[in-house]
Amino acid sequence: MSSIAFIRRLDGLVYRFEPDGTFHGRPSFKRTDLDVWCRWLPGRGWCTVGADGVPNSAPLPGGTAGEPFPPLCPWRSWKAGKSYLYDLRRVARTTPEELDTLRSFRFADPARGIASGTTGEASQASNSPWKYDS
Repeated sequence: MSSIAFIRRLDGLVYRFEPDGTFHGRPSFKRTDLDVWCRWLPGRGWCTVGADGVPNSAPLPGGTAGEPFPPLCPWRSWKAGKSYLYDLRRVARTTPEELDTLRSFRFADPARGIASGTTGEASQASNSPWKYDS
């Protein structure tokens, strides 16, 4: 099973989550540096939860909460009066070079689904509002 990474749009900060068994019959992922999980909760769908079990992020409306895996779409976090927008990616493994690539990912125009990558050039995503430029 792939790992997942949340990439914060504001500054490219990457939070990596590794597979961590199952929870309510679906895959569970644990953040590598903190007791935070990405899990599916009955009545709520996919979200991240802290050690206290309180949800602190979820996919934006339009993300399909009923999927068997966390939806690859924009997610909004909220905690201690702050809120950030993240993009969720599946990653097979993350080397330091791959982390640099993830950090360089930026949206040029998220409303139109145009992303800019490491080259700074924009490209139209075919059927997804996010992708890497190559």
